[in-house]
Amino acid sequence: MIRITSILKVLFVASLLSLTACERPPVESEQYGYRGTAMGNVQNPRLPVSDAVYPAPLPTVPALGPTAGEVYQNVEVLGHLSVGEFTRLMTSIQTWVAPEQGCEYCHNLADLASDEKYTKVVGRRMIQMNQ
Repeated sequence: MIRITSILKVLFVASLLSLTACERPPVESEQYGYRGTAMGNVQNPRLPVSDAVYPAPLPTVPALGPTAGEVYQNVEVLGHLSVGEFTRLMTSIQTWVAPEQGCEYCHNLADLASDEKYTKVVGRRMIQMNQ
């Protein structure tokens, strides 16, 4: 009888410990991209809301003048945009992705057309997927 009660105590403690991994209330998630791309929004009501400050959007630019593909080298994805729209988009990406590093985060500043930086290749692929 002593052996059975000790086994029950161990099982009871183990079940309590396994419940500590449970999270109440449940998290709320919303998927807005293709499955497997980690494009989703997950919110845990128990955690505080982020006080992140997001950069303001840049003003729109008229689509006039030559295209970026005509003016710049190695513009594989956004070559159809005007130079003004292209510059606005690149500035917005730099402001959101790498405000401290600037353009150097994705580009070799000596040769902006170079694909030597992995971040540029990945950024281009992400833009391709969202077009």
